[in-house]
Amino acid sequence: MTTEGHRNDRPAVIVVGCDDVGSAIAHRLHCAGAAVVLIDAADPPWPRRGMSYADAWYVGGATLADVDACFCASVKSIPAVLDRGDTIAATTWSLTGVAVALQPIAYVDSRTIARPPSLAPRIDAPRPGRFLTRHRIAERVEQGEALGEISGIAVLAPAAGVLRGLTARGAQVAAGQTVAEIDMLGDPSRCFGISPEAQAAAQRIAVTLGRRLRASRGRQDVEAPELADLRSR
Repeated sequence: MTTEGHRNDRPAVIVVGCDDVGSAIAHRLHCAGAAVVLIDAADPPWPRRGMSYADAWYVGGATLADVDACFCASVKSIPAVLDRGDTIAATTWSLTGVAVALQPIAYVDSRTIARPPSLAPRIDAPRPGRFLTRHRIAERVEQGEALGEISGIAVLAPAAGVLRGLTARGAQVAAGQTVAEIDMLGDPSRCFGISPEAQAAAQRIAVTLGRRLRASRGRQDVEAPELADLRSR
């Protein structure tokens, strides 16, 4: 099979927003057989980096539940990443630019999907600016400990526990945006992977797009195993 043929076997889908919900959607659609491009702005501020692909924007790549995402600095590099067949393409390129290049069958703006309120203590940015920190996801912190600063104002932990969420160093944040989240149970494993809430949102999207994915692969009359599996979970 040629490289181009391999790519064309998988219909392209664009997901906008690389937070935990958007990343879960991208992951699920990739596993369902789509060639997925995940779009977000430069220096995304999403704190749940162990539960998303956000780190790809900072270090060039990230892994979520055994599926990799590779950052593409230009729209021209996206097809080469998708040609691998096992990798999601991450980029800051515009939705219009990616759509013109790939002719996707659909796009999903994950930012429009309602998020359930978090019961864990959260810290919101007191003002806009760059977030500076030396802490890491899943690191243990104590109540009142300085987690970082924004424009010279310290960001303090409201409770003891492990950092389930922590915005990346250098991220541009808006006032009131969540920059950290504390898991008071202190279990580092809860800081990584796809949460049940994000998984549920991803499943709803996958079911909605299932018929279109099958039709675009020329399988209108065949139940695709990947999508059947999505419905059964």
